[in-house]
Amino acid sequence: MQRYEIAGIPISIEYHYDDYLKNNIEAYVKKVNPSYVIKTILTDHISPLFNPFMQDTYRRFYQDDKHHTVQVVDVNNQVKYEIKRTHDYKEVYISMVERLSKKPAEMEYIFLSMVFLDIATLEGFVPLHASCVIKQNEAYLFSAPSGTGKSTHAAFYQTELNGLILNDDKPIIKNQHVYGTPFSGKTALNQNQVYPLKAIYFIEQGSINSISKLPIDDASKRLLKNIARPTTKDTWEALLPHINQLLNETPIYLAYLTLNPNSVYMTYYEPNKENPMKIKPGFIIKTIGLRYMVLPIDAQALHFNGIMTLNKSGKRLFEALETEQTLESLTQLLMDHYEVSFEDARKDVIKFVETLKEKDLLC
Repeated sequence: MQRYEIAGIPISIEYHYDDYLKNNIEAYVKKVNPSYVIKTILTDHISPLFNPFMQDTYRRFYQDDKHHTVQVVDVNNQVKYEIKRTHDYKEVYISMVERLSKKPAEMEYIFLSMVFLDIATLEGFVPLHASCVIKQNEAYLFSAPSGTGKSTHAAFYQTELNGLILNDDKPIIKNQHVYGTPFSGKTALNQNQVYPLKAIYFIEQGSINSISKLPIDDASKRLLKNIARPTTKDTWEALLPHINQLLNETPIYLAYLTLNPNSVYMTYYEPNKENPMKIKPGFIIKTIGLRYMVLPIDAQALHFNGIMTLNKSGKRLFEALETEQTLESLTQLLMDHYEVSFEDARKDVIKFVETLKEKDLLC
């Protein structure tokens, strides 16, 4: 049974199918003393239990002094799956009758992720169904029902802004930081990293791109619809303080987005538009031939070895940044001096500022 540390949680997991976790979970391997054990068991038969305290069409729920058990039955009332755990989740056993399952590898992955997210909730995390992208060492979360475009929008951050996918389906949040997990859906895109949370977006498809900050009541409804919802009183009590922290400390937006790469400039701009910035001391602009060139002087001459050329609008932006500016003020500057739409000005400013950040010219 292999040992892992996922988001700081020491855990031991034994699984059977490589379809989803192979070349995925290995990044989380660590020699730790596990606080939790999850084990999947393949068996030919699971004996049905009697006198459930709760049930629906295909699920039966049982409980005694030590364990909580769920059995899943088929149309013939044969038990296909059983999840048996201690009340504190310290030991969890997932039994599966392989011959009764059409997709045993997928079901094992689903059960493992469900159990882990319950454990994460008890450990103070908020599990959100979302794609998480990292830009400038900050985490942006895009949450939406499957098929709406959250993964597509996250992928646009990679192609347009050189962003990094932290987790494409099930990132977890704690104390305003987002953690990668090996449970990231069909794409298996995840990193064993942690980054500060910048913003949360709830996405819907639209004919035009538009964005609005959600009032706290609307934000809470969206969060509750898109988290991994607990089933016990203890997990709800562990989760609710952290949901309230998110609501009070995190910018949360509703975004109607087209499936167009330019939509990323809107979602990146909104939480960053008022951040002040300026050019570091030690850089000047000179005309060399037909080009405007950024040249380092004084101490910067020892550190800056690159070459940066500017067009006329870039020169105007660079000179403006000799005093403190924001994305918002720079966008307005372009609109004041050129016949350019707000959307095009915003995109040009973001690209220009990102280039300056990559060259470490901003403070």
